[in-house]
Amino acid sequence: EGEFRVGDIVTISDFRGTVLDIGLRTTKIMGPAGNIKIFNNSDISGVLNMTKETSVASATISIEYGQDIEYVEAVLNRELPKLKNKNKDMLDGPQLLGITALGDSGISMTVIAWCTEQNVRGMNRFLTRELLQIFYRNGINVPFPNITVSKLDMEGRKTMEDYEREMKEQEADGK
Repeated sequence: EGEFRVGDIVTISDFRGTVLDIGLRTTKIMGPAGNIKIFNNSDISGVLNMTKETSVASATISIEYGQDIEYVEAVLNRELPKLKNKNKDMLDGPQLLGITALGDSGISMTVIAWCTEQNVRGMNRFLTRELLQIFYRNGINVPFPNITVSKLDMEGRKTMEDYEREMKEQEADGK
């Protein structure tokens, strides 16, 4: 019924890909890894056509707890507009959404930009790389998990012998 055409990017039953062919009985969709899935046209319902409207790419990056949030926001508000000139596929943005999560080791911030669906994955990678570069240039620390390895102090550890000795001492003091 004209809901999608060859070349459109669609999602059908959780399979996302580009429409390769629409036949009388089947439709062929190629996924991002190059796999082709064939759908019986009679089974196709609930199609999400992502080609008709602009898509939103996003990148989320974390800052360390204790980092001055107002400083980070000011740096991003200064630097983000410059990114549009660096990527011809960006239709609008980028825009800082702000703090989107408080994680185990940092505060997550998300930036979005508008592009075509064909470019959304590349735009995600571009935004992530550029955010990291902006942080590096401006002394904004990105958190990472730390593991502390410690050695047990066996000398100060009490044993059953210590317990029995303490019990005997208590009995002797109590008599």
